[in-house]
This record gives sequence, C-alpha cells and structure tokens, in this order.
Amino acid sequence: MLVKKEFRGKGLGALMLKAFEPLVEGRDCYCLPFDHLTAFYGQIGFIAIPKESAPKHLRERLEANVSKGDKMLVMLRPA
Repeated sequence: MLVKKEFRGKGLGALMLKAFEPLVEGRDCYCLPFDHLTAFYGQIGFIAIPKESAPKHLRERLEANVSKGDKMLVMLRPA
C-alpha cells in the first residue's frame, strides 16, 4: 500500500488499513513495509519478525528492495 505524497497526512492510509483488516481475519498475513511504518501497521496487529521467519518469496522480495537502498522489514499479522 502506498499513498501518493500529495495525499499523505490526511488519514487515507489509516482508512485503507482499517478496510483491509477484515480481509485478513483468521489467517496469517505478511507485509514488507518501510521500517518507519512499524507502528502504523502495528495498529491492526502486525509485528516485526526476523526476515528468516518469512516465506522464501518474501525474503527474496525484501532482499531485492533492500539492495536498492530501501529500508524495509518483514511484519506478520498472526491468525
């Protein structure tokens, strides 16, 4: 999820996050957010986990993004 810069700070991300929450109820859900968004995703129960605990395809995506300079991490919202 990414909100364009000109629309940030207006609560749109929070609205989308709350709308997303029921869609993942009852199952594990992973995300690869920028590291400064830990508290944002934590609002609906995501917790930071070691990258080694993520599925292989997510570890690969994370490593590709980090190699380009993105500061990201793996988070899990347990079922």
